[in-house]
Amino acid sequence: MKSMTGYGFAQKNFDGRVLCVEIKSVNKKHVDIFFKMCRDFLSYEDTLKKNILNKIKRGRVSVHIFFDKEASSEKVEISLNKDLARQSYDLIQELLKDLNLKQEVPIQHYPKFQDFFQNPIANDRKILSVEELSDVLDSALDLFDQARLKEGACLQKDLLQRIFSVQEMFNQIEGRVDLVKNAYREQIEKNVRDLVKDLRFDEGRVLTEVAIFANKIDISEEITRFNIHINNFKDSVENAKDAVGRRFDFLLQELHREINTISSKCSDAKISELAVDIKCELEKIREQVQNIE
Repeated sequence: MKSMTGYGFAQKNFDGRVLCVEIKSVNKKHVDIFFKMCRDFLSYEDTLKKNILNKIKRGRVSVHIFFDKEASSEKVEISLNKDLARQSYDLIQELLKDLNLKQEVPIQHYPKFQDFFQNPIANDRKILSVEELSDVLDSALDLFDQARLKEGACLQKDLLQRIFSVQEMFNQIEGRVDLVKNAYREQIEKNVRDLVKDLRFDEGRVLTEVAIFANKIDISEEITRFNIHINNFKDSVENAKDAVGRRFDFLLQELHREINTISSKCSDAKISELAVDIKCELEKIREQVQNIE
């Protein structure tokens, strides 16, 4: 079982330049992958995305690929392309004049035009290949996957404890079903005796009323289905492989449906109380399931 939230970071030195890959993810029903990287690597995006999809099935994944300037030993030499800067300045002034604008472009805005500045060393250096980049990405993915597995193990333990709690409360509901039927029969007989006092009453009619009520409050089918779903949920948690979050979502919906039906059919105060407690616990489980891939 894996969590949808995780973090992984890897770096590697390439001729004095330290390439870093940072991966982090948050919950989402479907998989979305977002890249933040320099222009040299934009053409690699499809290949990198395929590598990530081999390990990730759900979640919003952010991938940041960058060079660590502080850790890199590469010498940085920046020069100004004066000719390009002058031409750009003249064109901007001409545009302002054509638009009849009185304002000036502040000098601090010009450094944003990156083409004005050149790094001769950067221009001569080799662009990393997709294989070199994928190697660092795979290292980050391995650490990212380990973090998700570690958190997934904690979620698995918590889910099993909550499932056990739900099962215990549901067992109490099962144990009260016959008691509720018997109590209703006794109450009907008492009410009839109080009404007719010394008169004889039709025992068969009382049994018929009890049978009608028993049929209305019969939750045997709901009990069977609830037990099937809770056992399936437990087995899925214990033997979780690959992406199981959607399966958990479905089973929780079914468990909610059955416990709601049981609660509406039974007028017993204790069963109603237990049903509310079970629904609260199922809601806590649902919140945890939102973190599972």
